[in-house]
Amino acid sequence: MPSKRRTSSTSPDIASCLKGKHLLLTGATGFLGKAILGMILDRDLQPARISLPIRPPSNGGSAYDRFLREIAASQALESIRRRRGSDYRRYMAEQINVVSGEVTQPNLGLSDEEAEDLGASVDVVIHCAGLVDFLPSLDRAIAINV
Repeated sequence: MPSKRRTSSTSPDIASCLKGKHLLLTGATGFLGKAILGMILDRDLQPARISLPIRPPSNGGSAYDRFLREIAASQALESIRRRRGSDYRRYMAEQINVVSGEVTQPNLGLSDEEAEDLGASVDVVIHCAGLVDFLPSLDRAIAINV
């Protein structure tokens, strides 16, 4: 029996899926998350907004501080930094909504009101959070990877 594979003419392209949408991207501090974020911004796929749930550093500071240090300053966003120049920080502030959150917690650890507001406006979720520990407990692996 012949396969019923979707052809590129019937598959939606990424740009049309993201344009004008509110995207929630988990795992943005990791390798894959930074690569996906860099691709979305570099190719100007034009999401209306990108929300990044980021766990605040355990040694103090805010999730936004961690965003600036680990994501905005990363090599994955170098082409955008070069292209935007002195406008880079303003551009990132317009595009990115940093949410102080934890993917292993119900509702990302947000208050009921914050979770409801975020959930009501998000159109697309790209889940890139994952463990780099290869011997986690099953509960921990499911909480982060699923």
